[in-house]
Amino acid sequence: MVTEKQPNPAMAFVLDALKQNNSVSYAEVKEAGMARGFTIQPVTYGFAKRLLGLVASKPRAKRTASPKAKAQGASRVPPSPRTGRSSIDDPLQATMQSLRELVQERDQLRDLLMAIQQLVKDVR
Repeated sequence: MVTEKQPNPAMAFVLDALKQNNSVSYAEVKEAGMARGFTIQPVTYGFAKRLLGLVASKPRAKRTASPKAKAQGASRVPPSPRTGRSSIDDPLQATMQSLRELVQERDQLRDLLMAIQQLVKDVR
C-alpha cells in the first residue's frame, strides 16, 4: 500500500497566504502563522515564493562527474584484486575489503605514533 507524502502544514499555510496576496511580507505571514500555531522560518517563506514563481531563481545545476572521474571511466568501483570482477557484484565482500584496508592503515598509523612517542622519550 503506497501512501502519498503529506505536505508540511506550515508550508501549505505560507503557500495559501502568498496565493491570496503575493506581496504579503514575511513578518505578516510569520505573525499569522504563529496565531495558527505554526513556526514559519524565513527559508520556508522564500521557498514558497520560489515555488510560486514570485522571485527570480537560477535553475538548479545538474550533477556531473568530476574531470578526474571522467578520466577514470564510468566505473567508480575498482575491480576486486582476487577475482578481477567489480566489487559491486558482492557488496559484502567490498565492505569487508574496505574494513581490512582500514584496519591495516590504523595499525600502520598506530606503529608510527608509537615510534614518534619513543623518539620524544629518547630526546628528554
